[in-house]
Amino acid sequence: MTDERYIRLMNSEIDGQNTPDESRELERYLDAHPDARRCFEELCDLGRVFSDVPQLDPPPGLTDAIYAETTGRENRRARRDLFAAVREALRPQPQLRPAYAFVAGLLVGLGLLCVVSVTVLRGGPEGAYRPYGTMVAEKGELLNSQCVPLELPELFGGVCFEHTTNSVDVHLGLSAESEVEIVFEYDDEVSFEGYTALDDGRHSLSVNPNMMQLTHSGDCDYNLHFRDGRKTGSVIRMKILAADDVVFDEAILPEGGGGS
Repeated sequence: MTDERYIRLMNSEIDGQNTPDESRELERYLDAHPDARRCFEELCDLGRVFSDVPQLDPPPGLTDAIYAETTGRENRRARRDLFAAVREALRPQPQLRPAYAFVAGLLVGLGLLCVVSVTVLRGGPEGAYRPYGTMVAEKGELLNSQCVPLELPELFGGVCFEHTTNSVDVHLGLSAESEVEIVFEYDDEVSFEGYTALDDGRHSLSVNPNMMQLTHSGDCDYNLHFRDGRKTGSVIRMKILAADDVVFDEAILPEGGGGS
């Protein structure tokens, strides 16, 4: 049985990393051990086979695909950890829940903002940051912010609404294996202005005068911007449909609080 030291010297010799003294020591050992020499010659033959294999460049898109997959996992893990903490925060006794809900909503908003900001600052595959319409607008005075965790069989994530005196901004973090539809309904005082998508999934958009519909699958973070002509803020109704069934339906009120 060949000593481990000499196995290491054999591999180093093939890689050209032995010193002259180590090469002479290995040669003396091989002269004294015919079985070891046969093993060394087989390793040399194997090394020549590998050296003859041409180096191939990765296929186009492989790097972006790997990035998208790892980024999706990171975002998914961050969202799940965040909303699991929020879910625990909402468990106190009923008389304490309003205060906990406020803190939980703040945590969700900050968490979603961090997930989105980290992905933007870190950069991604070309075309991953997809703008539509205009997201550059002077915001009015903040009326309120509120966040809703989404933990459904068809969808996992969360949504945060920010009402100001002239706009409504919606931040979405979604994970869905199958296609779902997220619908926002509003009156004539509200109009959809634009959105950005940090795209690890697939989505499409449909806009009507009083409704915006987002078809989504996979993992993606969105920022949606609505212009609001009502200074006191407008109600936006959010629905989620899976296989044409409504699985979530809530009216988001500007003063904070929803109603089904």
